[in-house]
Amino acid sequence: MTDPYETLGVSKDASPADIKRAYRNAAKKAHPDAGGDPAAFHALQRAHDVLSDAERRARYDETGDMGDTRAQDPNAAALTIIGGLVDELTNQIIMDDNIEHIDLAARMRNKVKSKIASIREDQEQARNFEKKAVAVRKRFKAKKGPDYVGQMLDAKVEACKAAVKNADQQIAVYERALELLADVHFDAAKADPYRTPSHRLDAEAYFASAFRDVFRGS
Repeated sequence: MTDPYETLGVSKDASPADIKRAYRNAAKKAHPDAGGDPAAFHALQRAHDVLSDAERRARYDETGDMGDTRAQDPNAAALTIIGGLVDELTNQIIMDDNIEHIDLAARMRNKVKSKIASIREDQEQARNFEKKAVAVRKRFKAKKGPDYVGQMLDAKVEACKAAVKNADQQIAVYERALELLADVHFDAAKADPYRTPSHRLDAEAYFASAFRDVFRGS
């Protein structure tokens, strides 16, 4: 279970105003409409739900129980991801006259697969950094005073461990989204070889007009 305080980046004695401010700042970057990660945005929503409610926050502080209504639906985060894909699709419908000829269900699944691959790559880099950082950390020692450099490296290692764990959670959500999309079929229309795209007609009209202007001027 993710610590809501860590998710929002606030201390356990944070005020309601601090929590609200932290959520707004993080949500702006993580929101799917802004190109953020739907899984991370869902985690922020969960954390804010708990910490913005005095009773639920007190219960979490005492028992660790988030009383998480969002988490009760295992598909909630996955559906947030799919919702982001549908938003992208809406823009494509407006811009692409031939979109009905593309297998849009397959395109959505491929986007999710690509995201999973990207997360796994970042996760592997974090693991490699952690391994190297631990080896380097062992060679740092303070001669007399506190080992400030070593402590800072310890913090970096812990951040890497958290990133690896968070990546596992993100992958699980995206894989669930992929499972849900496996049931989606798109009946792509057959391409019409005699149809000329509207943007091509516009270009042809432009050049025809330009040539007419040239001949009129000659």
